[in-house]
Amino acid sequence: MDFGVVFQLDPPASTVVALAQQAERAGFSHVWTFDSHLLWQEPFVVYSQILANTSSVVADLVSIWGDQRASEWHPEPH
Repeated sequence: MDFGVVFQLDPPASTVVALAQQAERAGFSHVWTFDSHLLWQEPFVVYSQILANTSSVVADLVSIWGDQRASEWHPEPH
Protein backbone atom coordinates (compact mmCIF):
# COMPACT_ATOMS: atom_id res chain seq x y z
CA MET A 1 0.00 0.00 0.00
CA ASP A 2 1.27 3.49 -0.87
CA PHE A 3 0.93 6.49 1.41
CA GLY A 4 1.40 10.13 0.55
CA VAL A 5 1.51 13.51 2.22
CA VAL A 6 0.09 16.87 1.21
CA PHE A 7 2.04 20.12 1.48
CA GLN A 8 1.12 23.73 0.82
CA LEU A 9 3.66 25.55 -1.28
CA ASP A 10 4.40 28.19 1.33
CA PRO A 11 7.70 30.01 0.91
CA PRO A 12 10.51 29.25 1.04
CA ALA A 13 10.60 26.48 -1.55
CA SER A 14 13.63 24.94 0.15
CA THR A 15 11.43 24.09 3.15
CA VAL A 16 8.95 22.23 0.95
CA VAL A 17 11.81 20.32 -0.69
CA ALA A 18 13.23 19.43 2.74
CA LEU A 19 9.79 18.21 3.86
CA ALA A 20 9.54 16.04 0.74
CA GLN A 21 12.94 14.54 1.55
CA GLN A 22 11.80 13.82 5.12
CA ALA A 23 8.60 12.23 3.81
CA GLU A 24 10.65 10.01 1.51
CA ARG A 25 12.91 8.91 4.39
CA ALA A 26 9.78 8.17 6.46
CA GLY A 27 8.51 5.82 3.73
CA PHE A 28 5.92 7.96 1.99
CA SER A 29 5.65 7.27 -1.73
CA HIS A 30 3.82 10.40 -2.89
CA VAL A 31 3.96 14.12 -2.27
CA TRP A 32 0.81 16.03 -3.19
CA THR A 33 0.33 19.76 -3.44
CA PHE A 34 -2.31 22.03 -4.81
CA ASP A 35 -2.01 25.19 -6.79
CA SER A 36 -3.03 28.75 -6.10
CA HIS A 37 -1.63 31.48 -8.30
CA LEU A 38 -2.53 34.04 -5.65
CA LEU A 39 -1.42 32.43 -2.40
CA TRP A 40 1.64 30.23 -2.93
CA GLN A 41 4.72 29.74 -5.04
CA GLU A 42 4.73 28.54 -8.63
CA PRO A 43 4.22 24.77 -8.23
CA PHE A 44 6.12 23.59 -11.30
CA VAL A 45 9.35 25.20 -10.11
CA VAL A 46 9.01 23.64 -6.66
CA TYR A 47 8.12 20.26 -8.19
CA SER A 48 11.24 20.21 -10.30
CA GLN A 49 13.26 20.71 -7.13
CA ILE A 50 11.36 17.97 -5.26
CA LEU A 51 12.00 15.52 -8.10
CA ALA A 52 15.66 16.55 -8.39
CA ASN A 53 16.24 16.08 -4.65
CA THR A 54 14.40 12.81 -4.01
CA SER A 55 14.88 9.40 -5.56
CA SER A 56 11.60 7.55 -5.13
CA VAL A 57 8.87 10.10 -4.43
CA VAL A 58 6.11 10.57 -6.97
CA ALA A 59 5.09 14.23 -7.04
CA ASP A 60 1.42 14.88 -7.81
CA LEU A 61 -0.16 18.25 -8.40
CA VAL A 62 -3.71 19.53 -8.63
CA SER A 63 -3.70 22.61 -10.84
CA ILE A 64 -6.34 24.66 -12.62
CA TRP A 65 -4.58 26.10 -15.65
CA GLY A 66 -7.47 28.06 -17.06
CA ASP A 67 -7.83 30.17 -13.94
CA GLN A 68 -4.12 30.60 -13.44
CA ARG A 69 -3.13 32.35 -16.64
CA ALA A 70 -6.38 33.26 -18.28
CA SER A 71 -5.11 36.61 -19.55
CA GLU A 72 -2.18 34.93 -21.34
CA TRP A 73 -4.36 32.25 -22.93
CA HIS A 74 -7.21 34.53 -23.95
CA PRO A 75 -5.74 37.97 -24.59
CA GLU A 76 -8.05 40.87 -25.07
CA PRO A 77 -8.39 41.85 -28.74
CA HIS A 78 -6.56 45.04 -29.67
